[in-house]
Amino acid sequence: MVTRDFDSDWTNVGTYRVMVVDRTMWRSTWSRKHGRLHYEKHKKAGKRFPVAIVLGGDPLGYLISGIEVPFGMCEWNYIGAI
Repeated sequence: MVTRDFDSDWTNVGTYRVMVVDRTMWRSTWSRKHGRLHYEKHKKAGKRFPVAIVLGGDPLGYLISGIEVPFGMCEWNYIGAI
């Protein structure tokens, strides 16, 4: 999943479980990772939380999504550096 911080352009690339509820709704486990922080900021502001679910992406994206890169660092930049 790709999420964006409410207050900045910081994006997060994370691997999270997703469950389809029906044709218009899905749920996810966010745990206590960067995606959860992004979600909480949007929720606190009363705004919708935009999320992109990536299916069949580059394997490097999957590998990096499980690494704890420093807080605020864009994982896209980290992936590009590799």
